[in-house]
Amino acid sequence: MRAKEIAETAVTRAGQLLQGRAVDGVDAQVAAVFWYGAVDINPKHCVVWVILRGPGSADIPPWYMVGESVRVVPGASSMKEETVLCLEAMTAEVHRAFREQSWKWVEPSVGFESDERVQAGGGWQYFK
Repeated sequence: MRAKEIAETAVTRAGQLLQGRAVDGVDAQVAAVFWYGAVDINPKHCVVWVILRGPGSADIPPWYMVGESVRVVPGASSMKEETVLCLEAMTAEVHRAFREQSWKWVEPSVGFESDERVQAGGGWQYFK
């Protein structure tokens, strides 16, 4: 299977696992999971987004990605520990879904974003 087909299948599986799941420490839940990236050029370009919905989704800093975000995204260092641990666990589940589909390249980046911010930012255009 090609990287694009693997990514499609893995993200479908990750969505099945995460959809509707509550985010610990904030009043939000997973609304959607999708991916993009020029994986046919190089699989390192794969980015997975977990979209969160609910009043507490705004408590997750914009463009939040586990690990790097704590150092570079304003507000990330003030997140509740239980929320950070929950998002780390969700990231691990996404990575596991990719490994189960025989993804043999670098793990995809996994970001978390508020559905409300995405919609206010123009939907898909928000990510450009």
